[in-house]
Amino acid sequence: MPKRSLKRSTPVQHVHRFANMWALLTVLAFPAVMLWTLSAGVSSISAFFLGMLGSLAVLFVNVLIEGEVWMMDARWRQAFEHPHFAWRLAIISGALLLVVESTALVYFLTQPGLDETIAAVVLVRECVQPRGPVFAQLCQMLSSK
Repeated sequence: MPKRSLKRSTPVQHVHRFANMWALLTVLAFPAVMLWTLSAGVSSISAFFLGMLGSLAVLFVNVLIEGEVWMMDARWRQAFEHPHFAWRLAIISGALLLVVESTALVYFLTQPGLDETIAAVVLVRECVQPRGPVFAQLCQMLSSK
């Protein structure tokens, strides 16, 4: 009697019951942990790394509960493998970056101490070795104030 192979010819498709929930938790864990640690008085760098660890912790719990990361779900795999995914990701990332940069620019321009900050930058950068008479006069004028 011939031996039967115990291996299956087709791989077993893992069913993710809550792939969208895990995706949302993974994305939200980073800013939530980061804001929480910043409000607790942790430095910005430490808060950033703790936010990354928060997202990785969600992925780890996802693997413990479902046996596989949510990104391996067939629907998400199809989305990531779509031919236009890179273009869509670039457009969304660019839009988000534009919003963040605009917010930072408005924040810096509305600060009451912006003039002193710009003057300090000019003093540090250009007044160490002035590149001409205009910079020399500007540095003398700024250093006298």
